[in-house]
Amino acid sequence: MIKNTKLKKEIEGELKSVENRISWLGFILAATSILRGTFVLNHDGFFLSYVEPYLKSLPENLIGSLIIIAGIIKMAGVLLKYKPLKRYGIWALAAMWWFQFGLSVSYSFGTGYPHDSWIYTLCIASICIYEAKRGVFY
Repeated sequence: MIKNTKLKKEIEGELKSVENRISWLGFILAATSILRGTFVLNHDGFFLSYVEPYLKSLPENLIGSLIIIAGIIKMAGVLLKYKPLKRYGIWALAAMWWFQFGLSVSYSFGTGYPHDSWIYTLCIASICIYEAKRGVFY
């Protein structure tokens, strides 16, 4: 038990300020994912033009919708400061971005032409894992 009341008030004040902060990294990840999902939905065939020929039957609209849903969950958690939505949102985003990374690697180093999409999907997927591993769902 803290007997120093001044120190106790400072600690409580700091904890409240941490709870009121917006997670900018989470916000940027959510916004990027929502934009990516919207792009995938609005441009038919673009997403699947960068995958292996045997993966051409993937449901492109479903993938785009799942990316948007994961981004909206994370965005809602960040803006509402609701920890469970932040937690579920970041894990859903991590799964979706690692999935996209796998597709882009299979194309870039498989039968497709060399393409740089695996670089930025790796970066975003790694940032998702960093955010999730930090576990700071403030």
